[in-house]
Amino acid sequence: MLGLGLEKAYFSAGILRRAFIHTKRVDACVLSVGNLVFGGSGKTPLVGFLARALKERGEAVGVVLKGYKGKRSRDPLIVSDGKNLLARVAESGDEAFALALSLPGVPVVVGKNRFQAALVLTERFLPGWVLLDDGFSQPYLAKDLELVLLTGEEFDRRLAGIGVKSLLREPIGALKRANALIVPECLPPKGQEAIEAFVANEGVAAPILRLVRSPRALLDLVTGKELPLDVVEGKKIVGLAGIARPERFFRLLDGLYGPIAGRLAFEDHAPYTANRVRGLMEAVKGASVVCTFKDYVKLVAFRASFSEKDVLALMEDVRLEPRETLERLLFGGGE
Repeated sequence: MLGLGLEKAYFSAGILRRAFIHTKRVDACVLSVGNLVFGGSGKTPLVGFLARALKERGEAVGVVLKGYKGKRSRDPLIVSDGKNLLARVAESGDEAFALALSLPGVPVVVGKNRFQAALVLTERFLPGWVLLDDGFSQPYLAKDLELVLLTGEEFDRRLAGIGVKSLLREPIGALKRANALIVPECLPPKGQEAIEAFVANEGVAAPILRLVRSPRALLDLVTGKELPLDVVEGKKIVGLAGIARPERFFRLLDGLYGPIAGRLAFEDHAPYTANRVRGLMEAVKGASVVCTFKDYVKLVAFRASFSEKDVLALMEDVRLEPRETLERLLFGGGE
């Protein structure tokens, strides 16, 4: 029962944090994207989508993250001012760097204390919206809207040997704080049924939206150019994913290209060292490595070791459906 024991310890720590830490506000509308389980569920790509959607409406937007695994001498740290990258991936952490790289015009700030990070962001850049990545359980910054992504793993806690990536940060009842629940388009039927049953039984008023992810292109590590998805057709393909749940990524590659020749799965937020890159170069021989964008931003430092089309990041478009429900959540009405 070790897994469930760890969950209870996290629950107790969360209660203490909420009791003793005073939540503070900043001068902006704070939109949090979070989840209940540890590990990835699509939060960072969703933050990217929301930032672009708000910018399309003429809104001034900034992003705040914890900067997990970033090693920096200053905290909070401005990763991007919207025009220039002001930190290295080793300082900011991979997720913050990926957002800074893919969101021109959007400042990005990291900090262990999310209120202090948001304060730097709002005082320096004056955004109307602050997007908070992985903010559901953080106790420092007051939030105006809470979007919570679900994986389907949250509703069955009977397994004694659950892994760390399936542990809950808070009891399932914490979902009552959410303004919307987000489920992946590919959620298995049992997971969908469990979510719908919870919403019905607990009287949760939050709407349920679908997170839809569509492959768009392959980004070449060496040239930095986007290439069509079929540029690797007929080649030996090795999948590479240093993320919490690599299975989805590998299934996606299988669906795009038929069964891929190999799978390289590293721990979430894993750094790339010279030794690891040498092993990757061995895997590249006669193959194209297709990785996540989160891996790409860390591999850029080693681009001189590779040739064109050796390493490519799979780029995806992300959206929430129905769009009308999202519009009502953000602005109180549809378009």
